[in-house]
Amino acid sequence: MYKVRNKRIALIIAVVFALSIMLPMAAFAADSITVTSAAKQNVPEDQDTDLGWIRVSVDDEVYSGGSLYVDVDLPTDVKFTKDEESSRSFGPVDASTAYTINFSGDNSVTVGSGADDDIYVDVTVRWLDGANNLIDKWEGSVLVATKGDGSLTVSTDNIPTLSAGEGKEIADITFEENIAGAAVGAYVYLELPGSYAKWENPSGITPSGKYGLDDTVTLTRIDDNETLVVGPFDESSPFAGEVTIENLPITLFPNAPEGALEVNAWCTDGDLMGDTTITVAYVGEADIAVSVEENSEADDAYVGATNVELNTIKFESDSEFSGNDVIVYLPDGVEFDNVVGGRSDAVRVIDTFNDGQSVWVALDDGVEEAELTLAVNITADAVAGDLEVTVGGDADATAVLAEIKDRVSVTADKPEITVGLARAAGDITIVETAKNAFATNNGTLSLELSNGAVWASEPTVEVNGTEIDDVTINTDDDSVLDITLSNCRTTRIDTVVITDVEIDLDARVNLGDLEIGLLGDAVNVENAEEAVANVAIATVVDEAVVTTSFTLGDEGVTVVNGRTLVQVNLLVDVLGLAKSWDSATKTAYFVKDGKVVAFPMGENAIYINGVKVPVDQGGMIINDYTYATLRGLQMAFGGELEWDGATKTATFNFTK
Repeated sequence: MYKVRNKRIALIIAVVFALSIMLPMAAFAADSITVTSAAKQNVPEDQDTDLGWIRVSVDDEVYSGGSLYVDVDLPTDVKFTKDEESSRSFGPVDASTAYTINFSGDNSVTVGSGADDDIYVDVTVRWLDGANNLIDKWEGSVLVATKGDGSLTVSTDNIPTLSAGEGKEIADITFEENIAGAAVGAYVYLELPGSYAKWENPSGITPSGKYGLDDTVTLTRIDDNETLVVGPFDESSPFAGEVTIENLPITLFPNAPEGALEVNAWCTDGDLMGDTTITVAYVGEADIAVSVEENSEADDAYVGATNVELNTIKFESDSEFSGNDVIVYLPDGVEFDNVVGGRSDAVRVIDTFNDGQSVWVALDDGVEEAELTLAVNITADAVAGDLEVTVGGDADATAVLAEIKDRVSVTADKPEITVGLARAAGDITIVETAKNAFATNNGTLSLELSNGAVWASEPTVEVNGTEIDDVTINTDDDSVLDITLSNCRTTRIDTVVITDVEIDLDARVNLGDLEIGLLGDAVNVENAEEAVANVAIATVVDEAVVTTSFTLGDEGVTVVNGRTLVQVNLLVDVLGLAKSWDSATKTAYFVKDGKVVAFPMGENAIYINGVKVPVDQGGMIINDYTYATLRGLQMAFGGELEWDGATKTATFNFTK
């Protein structure tokens, strides 16, 4: 028993001795070779590029001479550019010195689109002694790069608050690429909201940058100065570059809305920089009061009148004006003509825009109040009532400067007519709305038809209830009817009635309302060629198109599952379709232009020339009558179908 115990102790001692020899060797094998790496970010695809580096070294404490050999295997779809190989061996090198492998120069690579976003390389390091015996070995994968698409970003800094005016400097704008050379050759377009801001001449503005990206950048205005072109960008090296543009001047119109002034930016290379919006300034608040003063020289603002002098606009400030600008917006139908009054030492009209409906005015320095009187043209599109203007820019107000008046009112009947000769249009009644609106001394009243229509005959015309003979179709333009009022015996004309109206219509006429324009010096003393009113005297319809309505609750009309169903006989009569009925299969057939459409009763399908088309509601038999859906007919034969939920009415426009 004693001997056995001694043998066990001897065995344990032997194992402990063996382990004491192997453990230091294992530690040596694990720690003697060190591999470190650096990864390059945003590596581009499909071009010669650099990656990071790998460094291999042997621990000084265990170094015993010898050489290092390194094998590198690139991952899928990554190859050395020079020989298009995916692996290389490096060495032998002296193991006493750290050895670095750079993926650049002859070792640069091409990264394909199929490569992983994180690029790891497999590395095997062998340390051999002078007799080529293996001392130690290291194997593993190290990260040397991450893929990235080349991009260009745009940002702003030092964003100012601006008021309207010229030479306003916006925020600094910076363009920055994420990969060296990503933006080479690209142009960026900066678009201002042209209705209230324009780029001024950028000469003298020199972009600044780093790594050479700014070397060739120029600034060019296009699109009526609404757009600024920046570029081309030059090649940056060795790092991703950036360009900053400072002190860019713009003209900010007084109609600019308060808040952020935004610029739309996009690049010729959409993959490099997508469309984006940047804030380049903030528009400040208004600080000028606006009022209206009665002008003894103001004119009556009749529709059709020109050079109408309005009441005076007065601008006031708590302190002296200092580079303030305002804009006056005229309503529809009113156009700026000229400035007929105002203090020349305080008010300057800089420009008009929006087709003459907006007037930009500068209030010069040194005074606390200023006045402006405008003259305008009142077009035929003007609506009778208050002539209210809106004042913007450094002011914020509305002001009524006159009352727009119609000289006459025009009404007419509006029957439906089709293209053809001698079509009967509606009677026309013209009544004066302002005293002495008709000019009786030398007045001619003209009625002008729209395109595609001419007068077929001279209508009957009564003035104040008495028929007159001075009615002729214009010899130069048979779309114009001239009525001479100057020969009327009455001293005052207040009503003109035109009946027995016949017109010829050709294919040029538009479907819908057929209008006449009312013009001539009898109703528009200042501009006899401009119409002061328009009225529809007929509705032109296409005789091949039928418009019919079916209202829920009418006989033969019902709604099932949200679909309008109509009795088959009623549909045939209204739409002009041929129909038949198969009692054996309980199927209704509709025929038009060689197309046969079947509605099997009780089946949620229709058959168009034998082809089954599923529908959410098919034909039905209700109270022994066959019904078909309007939606099914529209699918088969076309047309337009509308539903009015308020009146529960389906309207079908259908070509016979």
